[in-house]
Order: sequence, then structure tokens, then C-alpha cells
Amino acid sequence: MIVPVNDADVRRLAKASGVMPARIVGFYGSRHVAFDEESPLWVYTRYGARIMALKRIAGKCRFLSRQGRCRVYAGRPSTCRTFPYEIRFNGASQRPRVERTDWTACQAQAGWVADWDRVLWARHREKREDQRFYRRLRVWEETGTGRTPDLLDFLFD
Repeated sequence: MIVPVNDADVRRLAKASGVMPARIVGFYGSRHVAFDEESPLWVYTRYGARIMALKRIAGKCRFLSRQGRCRVYAGRPSTCRTFPYEIRFNGASQRPRVERTDWTACQAQAGWVADWDRVLWARHREKREDQRFYRRLRVWEETGTGRTPDLLDFLFD
């Protein structure tokens, strides 16, 4: 599973782990992920469209322990904070629908969340952070070199 991250996620992870951003993220193309071509997640590099995501080592998240537990739980990305739940906003006046995804195996019980408000708060924060990140990506794409190391310098220096 590829876990997309934004710059705020990477900052939290770097702080929690002491690992530099370049060692936290990887850039994955369409052969690794199945996102819509219109998704704002795509970073347009000189080598094509890529998704900035948690770097994988031996096919797994670099922050997973041998027991499959997150070693940086307090600094985990927003996507991990809401996983395995999908939150759908139906309009400003309605409470969002929260559904458990079934596209990957997860030990969480279907239909059960310990704290709905915490999941919703994490999703709102993720949405704000993502919007800011997408704006920054578009600036870099207009002014940058198209090289992913330069993007990381742009985002984290």
C-alpha cells in the first residue's frame, strides 16, 4: 500500500523520527498507484507524474516495526490517522458519513471507531494541510526544475 503524504505530514514524521525528509518520502508513478489523472496528488516532474508518499523498504512502510506496529505513531501522517475509514462530506449542514474501507485487510472492526470526533478532526486537518500542499506544488511546478530533490528543497528548506 502506498501512503500519500503532504509536507506537513513529512515535517511531523521528521520531528518524531529524526529522519531527514529525503529519507522519508519516495515518488511513485502510475504503475504503483491508481489515482485519477485529475487528482491534485500528482507532482509533475521531468520524469512524469508522481505521488509523494512514504518511502517503502522491502515493500513496507519504513516506519513499521517487525511486529507491524508504527514506530512513530504520534507523528504519523494524516492518512494513517483516519485509516481505515473513508469520510464523505455531504454538505455543510450534515454530519459527514464515516465508512470503513474494505479495499485492504485491517484489524479494525467494521463500523466501529473509538472516537468519531477525533477521526473527523484528523480528516479536517488533513484536508486543510492538503489544500496548502497542493497550492505549494503548483507554485513549484511553475517555477521549479522538475527534479524531485529540488522539490524537497523547496518544501523543507
